[in-house]
Amino acid sequence: MLVEIGRGQEAEDLLRTGAERGTGEFHLAWVLESRGQYAEAEEIYRALAESDFQSYDAMAGLARMLERRGEAEEAKGWREDSSARAGMVPPGPFD
Repeated sequence: MLVEIGRGQEAEDLLRTGAERGTGEFHLAWVLESRGQYAEAEEIYRALAESDFQSYDAMAGLARMLERRGEAEEAKGWREDSSARAGMVPPGPFD
């Protein structure tokens, strides 16, 4: 992945111009998270977690962002939802 070889801006640019609804948006949020752009990553994760897609990875991502901000109680609910439905909590960019 471009982020792993130090080309995070290029990855972000590509995803912003061509991100498909769902998976592409998730990858954009993941790249943003890996680059420290937590507020925007949280917005995307939340939109996906609350959408019809019911993305378990996005739920876990949202939980990470909430935990980062100290919102442990809300994070706990999203983390439980993501792990109960998927069987595990997917790791973040640095896990």
